[in-house]
Order: sequence, then C-alpha cells, then structure tokens
Amino acid sequence: MRADRNSLAANRRTGHLLLAGALILLTLGGGARGLDWAWRLWFCPTRSAAWIWSPGAEAGKAPQTFFAVRDFVLTFPPDEAWLFAQGDEEAHVYLNGEPVLLYRYADNDPLAVVDVAPVLLPGANRIAVELRSAQGMGGLLVSLETKGREQVWVGTDEEWRIVRSLTAETMVAGTPIVDSQPAEVLSLPPAGRWGRPRAGGVRLQLREQLLRPEGVLPHRARSELLTRWTTLGRVVDWETPQVGRKVVFDWGKEVTGYLNFSFSLTREARGLYFAGRGPKDPEFNSPSGWFEKLDGTRTWTATEPRAFRYVTVVSTAPLNGARAFLADTDQIGVRVADAQAEGVFGLDPVPLPTPAENEIRRELQSLEGLTPGEGT
Repeated sequence: MRADRNSLAANRRTGHLLLAGALILLTLGGGARGLDWAWRLWFCPTRSAAWIWSPGAEAGKAPQTFFAVRDFVLTFPPDEAWLFAQGDEEAHVYLNGEPVLLYRYADNDPLAVVDVAPVLLPGANRIAVELRSAQGMGGLLVSLETKGREQVWVGTDEEWRIVRSLTAETMVAGTPIVDSQPAEVLSLPPAGRWGRPRAGGVRLQLREQLLRPEGVLPHRARSELLTRWTTLGRVVDWETPQVGRKVVFDWGKEVTGYLNFSFSLTREARGLYFAGRGPKDPEFNSPSGWFEKLDGTRTWTATEPRAFRYVTVVSTAPLNGARAFLADTDQIGVRVADAQAEGVFGLDPVPLPTPAENEIRRELQSLEGLTPGEGT
C-alpha cells in the first residue's frame, strides 16, 4: 500500500513537472505574447481582466462621464473578498449601492486594493463604477475575487454594461440595466502607459476614511440669487431653495476633504470649480476641476481631497448646496490634490485647458446671467 502511494505521488510530481515544462515551452515559443500570457496566468493580480471603456469615445473630443455596471451572484457570504481597481482619469466605485472607493489615476500608480467582504451579500450583487475623463478617452480595470466556501472571480470584460442616465434601480443588484450598451474592451494588461498592474497597500473603504461621514457644510454662500453673503443651515435638506448657477462657498476656515455638490435629481449639470484660500474669479483663473452630474443622480463628489476655504462654482444648472467630506489623509492611498495649484507667490499657473474645460466654458457663456466678467 505504501509503495502504491509513493508511486502515485511520484506520478503526480512527474505530471506536474511535465505540465510546467510544457507551459514553459509554450511561453518561449510564443515570445512576448507567451510571456504576457504566462504572467497573467501566474502573477497578475487582476488575472484575465481587461481594460474597458465606453464605445465610440475619442481622445481629445468631448469629456466623458458614465457608469460601468456588472452583476454577479454569490451563494454564501464570502469569508474574504478583495477589490483591485484602476480608473483613468477618475473612478467612483460602488458595491450594492455602497460607495467603497474614490480613485484618481496618476502614472505608475499601483492598483487600489479594498476589502469589500462586508458589503457583499448572498444572491445578486452589483458593481457600479462612475467614470470620468476630461480628455474623452480613458480606461477601467477591475478584478473582484472572493475566498472561503465559495470562490468567485469577476473582472472587467465585454459583459459590463455602459449607462449614461440612472434610474432608482441602477444601483440595485438583479434589476434590469436599462438604456445600456456593452463596454468596449480596449486591451488586456500590460497595455500602453498603464503597464503591468501591481497591487498597492490595502485601503480602507471610503466611509472608513472620512473623519465626519455626514460632511461639513459651508459657513456661508453668495450667488446671483443670494446677492449678499448668507449663513447656511447645519442640516443638508434636498428641498432647500437652489442657490444659483454661480456661487461662492466659504467654510470659514481651511478644511481638507472631498468636495461634494448637490443638485436637482432630474437635471443634468456641468460646471467648473475654483478652490483655494480665497475667492477666485472664474474668468481669470484656471479651474481646480470640472464636474458633470448625470441625469438621475443627486450629487457629484471629487475623487481626491484638497485643502481649501473658498470654492467658487459656475454650472449649467443651479446647485442645491455643497459640503466637504473631511478625509484622514494619513490613510494608505489617500492623496491630497496638488498643493501647488495656486502657483508661486499666490499666482495661478496657466495649464493648457482640457477638452472638458473648453466645452463647459462654451456652454456657460451661452447661458443668460453667466456672461464673462460678471462678478460672483
């Protein structure tokens, strides 16, 4: 009996060696493609996930904002579940409607890694990723893997759906994904400037990074509807009067956090924001960033925290308000937006405008009450 076991073990070892040898020969015979295939099989943290994007997008054209959505099913609650993700230029990742990751891509960045086991459920689950690109083109790479009684893997591929207008059911797992189209597969890693994905340190889920989950409201605001500084209430109320399309918010002191703007539910909105230690004139200053709120969403949230006291906003639709989600900037993966944005000696640098800024400025100039040179 012992001899039979030893013989069986020897045969298994021989089989494994033969298999490994065959794989090595196939890899060598395939050249660079073979090496990439072997790397994805044995070492790549995202396995066979591919870079995807919205079909029909063109670099240097109109800015892009949309959701990429994918459902998957679990039989049991996972013992472990890890999300690996990169989004170029920006990504806001939700699992079953819970925001778990804000991400802004920079060259040579590692994958964001988040423990998502607490937000996964037995039955249907849904990943929804809000993607933004000021240049029109970009990419999303996602891999989600569970461990325990059941091992499930989900990666970005042609099964993901692209959505540009949300309904109440869009974030709800198992509901139909309406008015969608298949994602376009760009390439398997390694690809272009994104290179070979590698895992970074484990990040906290988004809510765990925030010092005050409810956010901090500005102390006061002034706009074309509020002709003088008006002190704001402490409670966010979605039914409060809109404060206008051109507004300055003042938090009373410098804060560091993720900017968040709220709007009417059913309207799309685009705009530019100018953040700093003092109010900025939108005509003569470069924006700190741009935003686009899709139809069906109430809010827009920046993907990086920044330090500011004042924020000037110009938008195509009136705002309901603003707040700042204060961030624990000592956490892994939390990167504060460029502290040099205000330039040397307090003067703004003049970066080349993006397609998003050019297009939004043209839209704003066509709106009554937002003509160039008008004060805020």
